[in-house]
Amino acid sequence: MYLWSSVFWLRDKRYPKDSLDKDRDVGPKFKDIALAKPWVRKDNICTMVKADDGPCGGGIAQNFQIAVSEHMTEVTGRVIQPPNLKLGNVNGGASKVTVRGDCQWNLLDKCVLEGKRVERWAIIDFTDRDVELDYRRFANQLVSRCKKLHIEMKEPLFYEPSDMRELHNSKQLSKHLSSICSRAKEISGGQLQILICAMTKKDPGYNNLKRICETEIGIVTQCCLSKNANKDRGLDQYLANLALKLNAKLGGSNVELFEKLPRLEGDGHVMFIGADVNHPAAFNTSSPSIAAVVATMNWPAANKYAARIRLQDHRVEGINILGRCVWSFLKLMLGLTK
Repeated sequence: MYLWSSVFWLRDKRYPKDSLDKDRDVGPKFKDIALAKPWVRKDNICTMVKADDGPCGGGIAQNFQIAVSEHMTEVTGRVIQPPNLKLGNVNGGASKVTVRGDCQWNLLDKCVLEGKRVERWAIIDFTDRDVELDYRRFANQLVSRCKKLHIEMKEPLFYEPSDMRELHNSKQLSKHLSSICSRAKEISGGQLQILICAMTKKDPGYNNLKRICETEIGIVTQCCLSKNANKDRGLDQYLANLALKLNAKLGGSNVELFEKLPRLEGDGHVMFIGADVNHPAAFNTSSPSIAAVVATMNWPAANKYAARIRLQDHRVEGINILGRCVWSFLKLMLGLTK
């Protein structure tokens, strides 16, 4: 049976992006097609414009008494060079790091500028039993990597097993996370600083986890994939990246701008603001979306952020509380800079 394409229509935002990572061959190929290189897109557009059935072919434009140029409009721009960075060195001082042209830099013989003490942390393992986290090895190597970066980290308070199904049961997940907080307080006498959450794969339940932890209970979390945490090749770099995230979330200083940015050299304070909205999975038609807004609080280092996370209506892109967030950031920064 053959049907005209006009019989069908696609609903908004219904595309299989969540499944692309499951197939090692299809995913990259699909992304290469969808995210064509700029020069490829330019060639494709020029070819379509000049084609016989395009805007410049077959006398179509002339029939409507309009003219269409075959050449793209040129716009003059400038490339801003990456700024120099300030990192710590093994002697306890600071070092100037020149960023490469591709905006890459590494931590070789470097460390963070201000490492926060991580005294109360735990691991919850959501992974399936066949790929569960080797938590003893992971914890030991993470503590060791943090030490090299001048981040003092103690052994975890405990390891808590779970499973991926729990991520989709909000009530059970909330109860479990609350019990983890209570257990940590009983063991250490203080509030849990951070909870590392190991997962089998990227999962829509991640949104539930973040919502409950950061908007209901008040736990700082850091997620990781067990396959990455268990690997041997490239583990040192992976643990370094994880350590930097932990330190930043706990209020430490990983890297700073070495000097103020061009055109921002004055005595006034500058705030960088970022915002994003996280939506539930495509098949979820009722859960709220999560809006997050962050702003830098220290200038010119520009590496410590205040954050505001709020729930809003399902799949609403606009951030309803943006104005209130910015106002609260301004008041907070004013108090910090007095």
